[in-house]
Amino acid sequence: MESFSLSIMAFDRLVAISCPFRYHTVSPLPHCYSTVKYTFCDYAAIKMASTCLTHLIVVTCYYSQLFIAVVLTRLGVVLTLEARHGLMIGSALGPSLVNPFVYCLRTKEIKSKIFRVFKKVVTSQ
Repeated sequence: MESFSLSIMAFDRLVAISCPFRYHTVSPLPHCYSTVKYTFCDYAAIKMASTCLTHLIVVTCYYSQLFIAVVLTRLGVVLTLEARHGLMIGSALGPSLVNPFVYCLRTKEIKSKIFRVFKKVVTSQ
């Protein structure tokens, strides 16, 4: 179910970025309506990269544990029951734990405060 939800969200973002004016006619989520406020200028690529990067981080957190389990099994490595459970728990909890950090970094105020804190730490050393 989570894989299906992530796939639908990825397709939704792809349509919103690649076809913003046809988004509401092509959107796979018809109950999610919002106004499209895009201005096509020099900053459009930055907005697109920001949107895609955050979603890519969450999807990577979900699929990386499953990918590791499949690759190790194909290579003939026998995983213990604890290791399998650890990977499955990681794929279930990973995106949930990463989401708040990833999406809070998209907020300008939080991002600027974090950068100021890191700048103080670096200058104090």
